[in-house]
Amino acid sequence: MAIKLRGFRHVLIPTDHLDATRDFYVKLLGLKPMPVPIMNNVDAPLDWLKSGDVELHIVQKTPVRRNRPPDAFNTTMQPHIAFEVEDFVVARDTLIREGHEILQESPIRDGVSERKQLWFKDPSGMVVELYEEVHDGGPS
Repeated sequence: MAIKLRGFRHVLIPTDHLDATRDFYVKLLGLKPMPVPIMNNVDAPLDWLKSGDVELHIVQKTPVRRNRPPDAFNTTMQPHIAFEVEDFVVARDTLIREGHEILQESPIRDGVSERKQLWFKDPSGMVVELYEEVHDGGPS
């Protein structure tokens, strides 16, 4: 059974050259800067860009994240692609049933909404994020 997706949402690229990377995508490829939400779990400078409905998240590489061991899986510094799913629990259960290791799973709450998210690797080793955005009153 295929996991039901709402859409392809973003790609994250960690970089040693934040300004040059941002300028490349804005000036050469025409992506549009967008506001970056406040994220208490991110300790690095970052920019978010957009083209159509897809976002590009660019983050300055940092050696460690606050309050995390250096060898811990770090979603902020891990290149990945992200998809929004229709039902997070069904998606997680499907991955586990199919034998995929969940690298990390975490809810994020900001007082307005909750994002349930997890990360796993595809057969090529690329990290994939799946998430469901839940607003007051149910899924978005």
